Amino acid sequence: MNPRIQPASLKWDEMGTPISTQFDDPYFSKEDGLAESIYVFLQANKLAERFASLPENGSFVIAETGFGTGLNFLLSWRCFLQNAPKSATLRYISVEGFPLRIEDLRKSLDQWPELEGFSEQLIHHYPVLVPGHHWRSFPTGDERNGRIGLQLIFDQLEPALKSLHPKITHHNFDQAIPAVDAWFLDGFAPAKNPEMWEQIIYPSIARLSKDNTSLASFTAAGAVRRSLAEWGFKVQKVEGFGPKREMISAIFDPDWQPEKEQIKAHADKSAQTWHLPPQTSLLDQKQDKPQKISIIGAGIAGLCLAKSLAERGIEVNIYDRHNDPAQAASGNAQVAIFGRLSPDQGDLEDFVMHGLSYAADFYKPYWQKVGDNCGLLQLPRNDKEKQRMQLLVELLPNNNGLVEYLESSQSAEYCGLKLKEDGLWFPNSGWISPPKLAQEILQHSLIRFIGGFELSVREEFGKWLIADQDQDFEESCESLVICTGAEVLNAGQFDWLPIKPVAGQVELVTTKESTQALKTIISQTTSICPSNEGIHCLGGSYRLGETSLENRKTDSESNINKINIMLDIFNNSDEIKNSDLTRSRVSVRATTPDYLPICGAAPDIEQLNVDFEPLSRDAKTPINKTAPSQKGLFLNLGFGSRGYAYAPMCAEHLASIICDERSPLPNRLQRAIHPARFPIRNIIRGKN
Repeated sequence: MNPRIQPASLKWDEMGTPISTQFDDPYFSKEDGLAESIYVFLQANKLAERFASLPENGSFVIAETGFGTGLNFLLSWRCFLQNAPKSATLRYISVEGFPLRIEDLRKSLDQWPELEGFSEQLIHHYPVLVPGHHWRSFPTGDERNGRIGLQLIFDQLEPALKSLHPKITHHNFDQAIPAVDAWFLDGFAPAKNPEMWEQIIYPSIARLSKDNTSLASFTAAGAVRRSLAEWGFKVQKVEGFGPKREMISAIFDPDWQPEKEQIKAHADKSAQTWHLPPQTSLLDQKQDKPQKISIIGAGIAGLCLAKSLAERGIEVNIYDRHNDPAQAASGNAQVAIFGRLSPDQGDLEDFVMHGLSYAADFYKPYWQKVGDNCGLLQLPRNDKEKQRMQLLVELLPNNNGLVEYLESSQSAEYCGLKLKEDGLWFPNSGWISPPKLAQEILQHSLIRFIGGFELSVREEFGKWLIADQDQDFEESCESLVICTGAEVLNAGQFDWLPIKPVAGQVELVTTKESTQALKTIISQTTSICPSNEGIHCLGGSYRLGETSLENRKTDSESNINKINIMLDIFNNSDEIKNSDLTRSRVSVRATTPDYLPICGAAPDIEQLNVDFEPLSRDAKTPINKTAPSQKGLFLNLGFGSRGYAYAPMCAEHLASIICDERSPLPNRLQRAIHPARFPIRNIIRGKN
């Protein structure tokens, strides 16, 4: 993890205008901030007219440098709803290296009562203050919550922009990538914050632009104009707002080509681009998203994806071999929303952070109905892990909303029990009842659950045929997503997947006097949830490579013993015993060699081996092709024991791919979870 953010430090003038103490600059005009934003960014980019001209199911992408108070986003959101077709979508990408704390955001937006309805939603869904890409989808008055998407990146500008595209090389600058339609350059003034306007940001702005991408900025600084012109923009000075004499308006030149020396100055030696969406979908602006999609697997992966797709207006059929949803690995009585954060830098570490921060928002509507936002305390498994926990919180802002360090002396206050270990406190975590969550999601009018069939899948005449093994059921579909976890190993066409089955056993035990006071989840080598209807859920065990659903007494004894040690209960009358056990449950989870999920288009292995064969001789060979995929087939599995933490984020990523939208994940994490990563690694290692 790279700690590149710190919360904004503000002061307020007599008019209530927020002023950055870091840069000694106001966040918006003291004369009329709302009118200034409309004039400088919305009108200069002709947004109302462009929104109105969008086709049905069209999309528009705005990128902004400097989120600040979110005023530009709220105004763009309002303008979009007023002018765009009801089936169109807006994606708003914004970078902020000094994010406002929630109380400062609320105070800043209180002065715009005309935006109150929008402001309240932004405040309610405002991200925790940790680095990374924070995705939010906002409701628009009906079931289609996916129309307005905010990708708020808490990071410094240069690395944030680079995270939105593959590394630039001599070979891939012209390769099509999801592009931006309009830019808002809205950092503090260049004289106040020069780092935000340095030369190094402009190659990324050019890389993310396309023919006729527009750009507007309050500044008219000569260095900014020259840099934009050097990187493909036709720049003009126009009349500024209020007392400001001039500002910038620009259009990306469709005929512009970078010079070799320009690329050389910013190029990396090699870059991977095989994970990008097929270029045909990027170039075909009239391509329609699917009207109907089938999902096999009604665990948490399938349920979250069904929700994401239905909110985009897509009809979803979700199939499962069980008669009811959330019955296999996703079906424990209580499931903790948890993932192990790390101070290290890497794809897994960053993915866990992204997954947890999004899950903190995803479960907000469900806590009271189907679970409990009771928080979670993670205790260290050894001294080394304790040191890493301390380092983690040192790298993050204080009171960030996601995680903080809790000393053992505070444990009784937070957990209800006095513990002997310090730990990490996750205030926005809790537990969910899977069957109840499933029923909540399945209430959506566009989702239909079909259970009780042992299904097989095959391609037939360009479509996917789903059939019951007893021939009682058969249906064809153009788009299909496999969300069956470890059960995918039973299908021969996916035998190339390096899925590792892991059987695990959890225990349900009667609440005792010694555990009645427990009011939060506690996790160490195993976990315990607070009492629910007189029962605690404990577990679970870890049987790598096993698929047996046998209940084992040794697993029960191990789980119970670990809980007694964790809670420091050794009094014979107080400790949990095997006699308190009411039921054990075994399920099989699916994990991967790199512990990251498998989420994306299912690759065409035979064609991939042909296209990427040069990698077997040199792993850095530039191959500017996307990984060939099986048309209409997608995979969403391999979550291990972290499905409830990871599945919501993966659902939004995969729904974006299916609907030809920009993914909410940074470029390298899109690659890190792509299904083709394993066969490509095999080619590089000579194992294909």
